[in-house]
Amino acid sequence: MAQRLKPFSLFNTRLLLAILISLAIILAAFGYITTKVGQKATLVGLTQQGRALNRVLIASAANTIESDRQMTDIAVDRLLAEATTLFPNGGRRYRNDNDFLETLSAQLGLARAAIWSKDKRTQIALGLEQRALSDELDSLQNIFVEKTKLDQPFDIIYEIYIAQNKRFLFGVMPLDDKRFLFMVYPWEIGQYSNYRLSLSYLLNQLSREAGIEYILLQNLDGIVFASKQISQMTRIQDDPFLNSALSVDSALTRIVAFQDREVVEIVQKFDSGGEFKGLFRIGLSMYGYRELTANFKKQVWLMVAFLLIVTFAAFAMVGSYQNLKIARESLNRAQAISQSLHDSIAGVVISVDEHLKITTANSLARKYFGLPEGTPSGWDYNRYFADDIFKAKMVLNERRPLTFETTIYYQGLPIQLLVSANPIFDDKAKLSGVMIVAQDISARVESEKQSAHSRRLTELGSLAAGLAHDIRNPLNAIGMVIQRLRGEIKVESGQTEFNEFIDTLDSEQKKLNLLVEKILQVARSVNPHAELLEIKPLLEKIIELYKYEATARKIEIVSDIEPGKALLIKDSFQGMISNLIKNAIEAINQDGRIEIKSTFDNKAKRLVISIKDTGPGLSDDQKKNLFRPFYTTKPGGTGLGLATAHKAVVDHGGEIKVESKVGGPTTFIVTIPLKG
Repeated sequence: MAQRLKPFSLFNTRLLLAILISLAIILAAFGYITTKVGQKATLVGLTQQGRALNRVLIASAANTIESDRQMTDIAVDRLLAEATTLFPNGGRRYRNDNDFLETLSAQLGLARAAIWSKDKRTQIALGLEQRALSDELDSLQNIFVEKTKLDQPFDIIYEIYIAQNKRFLFGVMPLDDKRFLFMVYPWEIGQYSNYRLSLSYLLNQLSREAGIEYILLQNLDGIVFASKQISQMTRIQDDPFLNSALSVDSALTRIVAFQDREVVEIVQKFDSGGEFKGLFRIGLSMYGYRELTANFKKQVWLMVAFLLIVTFAAFAMVGSYQNLKIARESLNRAQAISQSLHDSIAGVVISVDEHLKITTANSLARKYFGLPEGTPSGWDYNRYFADDIFKAKMVLNERRPLTFETTIYYQGLPIQLLVSANPIFDDKAKLSGVMIVAQDISARVESEKQSAHSRRLTELGSLAAGLAHDIRNPLNAIGMVIQRLRGEIKVESGQTEFNEFIDTLDSEQKKLNLLVEKILQVARSVNPHAELLEIKPLLEKIIELYKYEATARKIEIVSDIEPGKALLIKDSFQGMISNLIKNAIEAINQDGRIEIKSTFDNKAKRLVISIKDTGPGLSDDQKKNLFRPFYTTKPGGTGLGLATAHKAVVDHGGEIKVESKVGGPTTFIVTIPLKG
């Protein structure tokens, strides 16, 4: 018997060996492909992060350069105006030209000044600069003189030069019909007056983020701005790749060596509109990428060995898990970088300095409050806001932020604003002004009013229905008595008068019955018209109404909405979601997070919406009474918001439940069946 089993056992061994070898080859191929796919996916994720950062840098650089250009124009106009007021022909008297130059230099803080003839010869000069600067300023003055043309009418001709890491404005303006005033003015305007406003500060701050090796702005002349890690880089003219990046609008990517290690470099053209044309170059570290891929390779091959001992199915599951893990890590990293970039503020934006002079006003502020066009220059806040509707004076006095609601009128229509007024402090913690941001919440306020009105109608209907039913029972009894009186009672005299009396009673009883029926018809629920609506834009519109109030309270609203359609009663659905979001904001009050998520459970044919907040949570007793009308734990609350939301869910044929514990978090889960 044992001898007969040997050939069969040998066959099983060979077959098993063939299966194991085949499995090993399959697993090895699978492992190789998986590692390559993982490497590529990780590298693609890293590249996408760099491209997103590059786009933000280009937008920020453009804004910085444009702001600096505007501030330069304003400062030059101001310098021209101040200098003109000191001219001899402006009514001022001087002993001689030297006295004029000394007075002008002292008033304006000039480094040097001179009077030129029409042929640019110096008639008289005054030098106040430090001795160490003289030679350098002389060289720069020669360059400026060579470039300057005086044969055309002008108000001022100027150039900004750098001497010993300091910036100076070289300018010339007409003094009279035959002479010109030349001046050298220390330039500390715009990004040069405050390092935090400069492009180099932005680059250095971003370069400190994990995974960023370097950031630089480069043109054909060399490096313009660079993070502190950079001492020198390849010139554009010497690198074909950089040359090609100048000729395309999209970002280009490559892997290059940087300080004895490889980085992923993302390069994109930057053109500020004539003043600057060059490239933004961002180097992203490949250390994390290589560490991640190396670990991934090791894990895959260890898993292959393990799966040779166990089963191929186990390998497939673990391999899928590893792929999912890498995808999640890439996604989380991309989200972390994206969250480090902030959005611009929408709404009315006004800033004032410590003397209540308006320094900033956006187009919406000009539209609503009649502010003039042009750059604010000495605009008095009290002139345009005599009643101080934005409480700027209070913020300056109390040195603390304020958030409140107020109403303005534009073209005769009221506009409800949610105002956030915050004090501005300089780098020395000195109060320098107030930043005011006001968001139009009229739509949200109107929505809340409609919701409140709907609640009141519902309560009134319920009350009317109860009263009508209580009245109808006695009326029915009265009707029966009238019928018996009509059929059973006979009077000896005055029968006609008796019948008229009974008829009158019967008529009035019928009128009361008809009135009760009408009240019941009003109180009965009417099935509203349902529509097939897109969920994503509908929810996003509701969330947008509350986002600004949440931001003012330092509450973050995060949404994950799956696109799709559902059959909904629009007004009822909007009121229900509004009530739940408002309840979450009021529960948190300050500093928290709200997560709104909607999914379509196609298997169960239902729409699931969850609203989670980081508020203080609910006790078991609170959860039990939560949807009962008039139950509330909030001071001044009506206890109708969640009751109304519950009724709206019921009207949709769905259900609502709450998951919470004392200390939080709290999650409201709404399920609505998908009909049709």
